[in-house]
Amino acid sequence: MENRHGPVVDVETTRASGTAEREAALTMSARTIHKAGETLGADKGYDAAEFVKDLPAAKITPHVAQKNTARSTAAPRAMPATRLA
Repeated sequence: MENRHGPVVDVETTRASGTAEREAALTMSARTIHKAGETLGADKGYDAAEFVKDLPAAKITPHVAQKNTARSTAAPRAMPATRLA
């Protein structure tokens, strides 16, 4: 979904695997985001190190909500993260 106006810009169908949503997000962002420095917003289900580290390699700035747990977060410190209950 495009955040400002809300239209669907890409869709991907996957087989449930526990990581399929994050993998699909990377695939869709590669197809959809073409300007360096664009941001990708994601909920706390995407707060995983392997997902967050792959975005800057694609020149996409991650804006990922932090999981509300005792463990450290993979969400980058440079961009303010949203805490979800």
